[in-house]
Amino acid sequence: SAWSTTAATAQKNCSGIRTSILLFQAGLDNMVGPEGQEIFLKQIGNRGTLRRFPDGKHELYMGSDTQLKEYWEEILSFYQL
Repeated sequence: SAWSTTAATAQKNCSGIRTSILLFQAGLDNMVGPEGQEIFLKQIGNRGTLRRFPDGKHELYMGSDTQLKEYWEEILSFYQL
């Protein structure tokens, strides 16, 4: 089926990822569900870091000042800046 072909291709592509990835997940996101992100993280293993914002919406960078501070601190920490 098309789905199994796509899944196999995605898994093969994930195995080629060699850099660390920081992935943000917004708990109130009405555009992107967590399922695909969680599958992706499983496929890339320890190269992936997930940071959840339970009260965040799709565009985290448009959130509250508190949320925005946490968001940028996480990015700067990830890049060790």
